[in-house]
Parts: sequence; C-alpha cells; structure tokens
Amino acid sequence: MSERADFLGPVEHARLPQLLATSSCAAFPALAGEALGLVLIEAMAAGVPVVASDIPGYRVASRDGRAAKLVPPGDAERLADALTHLLADESRCAELSAHGRGAARRFHIRHVARQYLTLYQRLVQD
Repeated sequence: MSERADFLGPVEHARLPQLLATSSCAAFPALAGEALGLVLIEAMAAGVPVVASDIPGYRVASRDGRAAKLVPPGDAERLADALTHLLADESRCAELSAHGRGAARRFHIRHVARQYLTLYQRLVQD
C-alpha cells in the first residue's frame, strides 16, 4: 500500500479516464446533494474500487453498498479507516471493482435509453 494520496480538487472531465485508470481507489466524501452519483458510476465503470459517503444518490449508484464501501457522511475517521482497510485488502479491492463494473452497467446510455423507450411505449398505449 502506498502512503501517498493525491487530492486533486476539480479536474477537467477529459482527464478523468486517465486519472481513474491509474488510481488504486477513489474516495467521494460528499455530505449531501448528489442526486445519483455520476462520479461513482464513472469510477466503478473504470473498475476502480470506491469508498463514498452513505447518502441516497450514492446508495442507489452502489446498489446499497454492494458495489462501493459506504461510510457515514462527514465522518473523516471512518472514511480514513475504510480507505486504509481497502488498500490493504487486494481481494476486497477486486470484489468491489467487479461489483462496481456491474453496477455501472445499469447506467450505460443504451440501457437507460431502452428503459425510456419502454416507458414511452407504455404511456402511448394507455
């Protein structure tokens, strides 16, 4: 496990794929306000194990914590513990990566478009 963490702050969206591809894990300690958690979905789609706040949007994106380690919002100690334990456990990282990829697939544009099409077809029939 590396003792180094990089806090990048805001980054250009175009840089995200490269940053995610080189990451050991990703942390998203939001306090609130994430309707769905697209940042989680992007990280999970890239196969990066995720630790995030247990807020409603992140719960949905992570399948109630099966695809990411969720911690109480604002609890820096629990966040640090979760990151430390995750980085020390390669099998847990691999498990979260696999579950994360599966969870992210639910939000692929083709899947979402099919859901909308089905909904619209039902609405037109009624």
